[in-house]
Amino acid sequence: MSAIVKQDIRQDGLVAEFYIPQGGGALPGLLVLGGSEGGISYARQLGRRLAAHGYGTLCLAYFKAEGLPRILEEIPLEYFQRAIQWLGDHPRIDSSRIGVFGPSKGAEAALLIASHFESLACVVAAAPSSVVWQSQNYFARQRAARSSWTRDGAGLPFLAVTPLRGRSVAEMCGACLDRTDDVERAQIPVERIKAPVLLFSGGVDRLWPSRRMAEDVVARMAEPQQYQHICYPDAGHLVFPLFSKRSLILGALFGWYFGGTGKADGAARKDCLRETLAFFERHLLGAD
Repeated sequence: MSAIVKQDIRQDGLVAEFYIPQGGGALPGLLVLGGSEGGISYARQLGRRLAAHGYGTLCLAYFKAEGLPRILEEIPLEYFQRAIQWLGDHPRIDSSRIGVFGPSKGAEAALLIASHFESLACVVAAAPSSVVWQSQNYFARQRAARSSWTRDGAGLPFLAVTPLRGRSVAEMCGACLDRTDDVERAQIPVERIKAPVLLFSGGVDRLWPSRRMAEDVVARMAEPQQYQHICYPDAGHLVFPLFSKRSLILGALFGWYFGGTGKADGAARKDCLRETLAFFERHLLGAD
């Protein structure tokens, strides 16, 4: 197996790490995102492993890193567009073969990127959202809620979260999804996506109702045959691959918060990685 070469990226406002197998020849590219934890740690852990399978991986931080917003609030979609452009301009990346992987809020971002820009060849969204949610200040009372994302300098229409005493975040989000008019304004326009999409969800996700939202995404796709949703009925929010000992310990300790069981979540994560690799092979490497 070829050695993996790392490059720190601090240009055009991007905060990222790029991993690519040593050698020559054009390769597919992957934009790898983290979730609501912020920073670059998760994207780095997954991106290094994906690079070992023959991809150039741009592991992108989009908040909670030096030079970036402190919280996940009003992040410009153009930031991700610049990252995709950086990948496409790299001499060893085939710009027609670029995919994206995003978990949780990163899945929300991935579906938005694919909905607004046509430069992606495929999308993987784990524990996804079907709508734009408000920024992370769910319980802040000192000012009005704002969108998580912007386009052309304006906040995208979003679904605000109303705190409900004694309810899990998923239950609060579920109640918000029952507000039909608000949901219609905040929906991610997934019907615009031209690329194949793979969705993963947990049937007992307590962080947000990813199964319900994944089903809504699939229902609104323009060409259903291009989209696949894999649901793990007994798993919670953490269906996407985890690698660090710290992440695994926190996931186990806060199982009541994320939902699922250790056994179901572990099996889901292994299957998610296996299915993700197979999906990228089909759509980026041309494997049958």
